Amino acid sequence: KVTHAFIPFRGSSEAAGFDLLSCCHSVDILAGTTGCINTGIQVVLPKNTYGRIADRSSMAIKSLAVLGGVIDRDYTGSIIIMLHNFGRETLCIQPGDRVAS
Repeated sequence: KVTHAFIPFRGSSEAAGFDLLSCCHSVDILAGTTGCINTGIQVVLPKNTYGRIADRSSMAIKSLAVLGGVIDRDYTGSIIIMLHNFGRETLCIQPGDRVAS
């Protein structure tokens, strides 16, 4: 159960998309593995559209990459971001971390 989520926001007035933040609890992503990050948010998308989750450069520099990334218009659950750790060290994602756009 999600008790606290962070509202997505634009990092600047010219940002291409909204920053998505981790909620709930910390997640350790071991080297070479994929972690699922719950955002705690749901979206209603306009007809004939889909949502797209993209990498943030601040995550890429840490060797983290978004896997998947498509949100179908009829998906109604909490947005979960799959992050793969291509690095050699375990990385910890904390609640409130900006993990994707």
